[in-house]
Amino acid sequence: MKLKITDQIHVSWVQADSLRPGDEITVTPEQGEALLKAHPDKFLKASAAAGDHVHAAKADAAPLNKMEAAPANKAAPKGKAK
Repeated sequence: MKLKITDQIHVSWVQADSLRPGDEITVTPEQGEALLKAHPDKFLKASAAAGDHVHAAKADAAPLNKMEAAPANKAAPKGKAK
């Protein structure tokens, strides 16, 4: 279960540092229900869809061999003369 923090709170069994507003934590469903019951003003259930990020499409892959053969009207690179 994911919970979103709405107000600063310290829960040592969740995290050693203080939990700050906007942070999200992952706990078991039982722990989440206990936290929501004990501190309803400090925690909100984070929607499952909020954790699913849609990433932009990746750019085309770079060619495996960046050096292509010289065109017919260009000289061969130096040091590779035949």
